[in-house]
Amino acid sequence: MDDKAAEGSQRVEVQVLLAEEHQASLPAVIARLQEAGMEVAEKLEEVGAVTGHVRSTQVEALRGIDGVSDVERSRAVGVAPPDSPVQ
Repeated sequence: MDDKAAEGSQRVEVQVLLAEEHQASLPAVIARLQEAGMEVAEKLEEVGAVTGHVRSTQVEALRGIDGVSDVERSRAVGVAPPDSPVQ
């Protein structure tokens, strides 16, 4: 498998923000996300967001789904231990 194919097969964590006018129809938007290949982990109804996993090659497709305002990949943040010389 070449690097490009391996990258496309990786699952990445994403946060999906719903457009304000679609927040009342969260179940319908979630169904469309799942049809596009997203595995939903959490439904954050209060803020109109959904978290989950999708193949890295499918992230752009989620942005085109009706009711989706934005899609962001999760980022890992590291914090040095308290006794570390780097603060």
